[in-house]
Amino acid sequence: MTEAATHVAEGRRARIMPVSEPRSAATVNSAPRLSALRLTPFLPVLALLVALTGCDRVLEPIRDQYRPVSLHDGYRHALDTAGLLDNRLGAIWMHEAESALATPLPVSLPHQEVVFSDPTRPEAHAFRIELTQGQRLEVSVDADFQVFVDVFEDRSGDGLGLRRVDSADSTQSMVHDAMRTASYVLRVQPELLVEGAWTLTVVQTASIIFPVAGRSYYDVGSRFGDPRDGGRREHHGLDIFAPRHTPVVAVVDGIIRSTRIGGLGGKTVWLRDTTTGANVYYAHLEDQLVEEGMRVATGDTIGTVGNSGNAITTPPHLHFGIYRNGPNDPWPYVFRPNRRVEPPRADMAVLGAWLRDARMADAAVRVVGAARDAYRVRRADGTTAYVSARSLEPLDQPLDSITLTAAATVRSRPHRAAPTIALLEAGTTGHIVARDGREATVPEESFSAVALPDGRLGWISTLQ
Repeated sequence: MTEAATHVAEGRRARIMPVSEPRSAATVNSAPRLSALRLTPFLPVLALLVALTGCDRVLEPIRDQYRPVSLHDGYRHALDTAGLLDNRLGAIWMHEAESALATPLPVSLPHQEVVFSDPTRPEAHAFRIELTQGQRLEVSVDADFQVFVDVFEDRSGDGLGLRRVDSADSTQSMVHDAMRTASYVLRVQPELLVEGAWTLTVVQTASIIFPVAGRSYYDVGSRFGDPRDGGRREHHGLDIFAPRHTPVVAVVDGIIRSTRIGGLGGKTVWLRDTTTGANVYYAHLEDQLVEEGMRVATGDTIGTVGNSGNAITTPPHLHFGIYRNGPNDPWPYVFRPNRRVEPPRADMAVLGAWLRDARMADAAVRVVGAARDAYRVRRADGTTAYVSARSLEPLDQPLDSITLTAAATVRSRPHRAAPTIALLEAGTTGHIVARDGREATVPEESFSAVALPDGRLGWISTLQ
């Protein structure tokens, strides 16, 4: 098993049993499984999805006429071909895919999050990640259904917006090596009509092996950019100290471009990366064990540590450099930070539930994920944020009582276009358990969350 695979396996948590539709925390433990009645409006969509995913006769013409750039793109095209993007759920799924990219949440790595998916509420999730050229991004999803994983590089500074640079295959895991220092956006989106919790794990690590066998970044004595010759030039590499004759290895698959003796570097080897086109420089060698034109694989010994050239007065070490459009700092390429993933510590029982944020004027929030000791919540206005688990309260204690002076429509979510779930007659008395959290300065309709007699959570407009 590879190191990445081992890490992913160790980082997995036991799957959480799927829970029912978004509900108050007070009813979470007694909530029933998804019923056939709830899915009735979506049965035509479900039937078409089954046909699209399980019937070669349907998919084959699509494969012949269209080459998707990613699994997400292929799924979108299949939905569009079947006319499902005109369906309400399909339209929401596509809107979520696009809107998530516009509002990614910044996260630090490593990051692990348990996410909840509701079949009646398609969602996409996006995270902003800062990567330095040479760093490797590893993403894995542990789910019982398909979750599409795509990485975009933010080229807004060049006027290019977001540019997709990588995607996971059907294994739902991927590795991406950053070719430039930039902001990246990771988008994860489940397929339609899936229910339950799944785990997202994201880590950052080195993109190449260490060039000196048996050594690590702890043996680096001089870094990129350190002054040389009294400040007249900068050091364009790493000096890695090790005993003389310690094996020096190829860090990538490639071709030996040249071997030379003489000059500042003494005995040197240039290795060309046949994948990226980068040139890797090894200097101050004691022995050169390769010849120009040889093909080498990652891990092959190409020389040994020495102190030839202008390093004759220093202890044996390897000068290691990487050149791609000029000299690159090798440190991000070889540095392996702490890969220990911190699993969520927050209570998983409230995933998918509506709670209220006591620090935000009792605003209603829906819990969509859990990471470390925080929840990722979605507010009534569609925005998302990480909030401390301590700031959230269940909806079992009412904030106020209300007696309707006129009949009121109760909706499934705080939006006038949301489905109606109940009609309350004039004179009905109910309990307000949360607000919708909109800014008072925004001139738009607001809603209050009410507890219905049957235990469900609904929303009524304050303008009714």
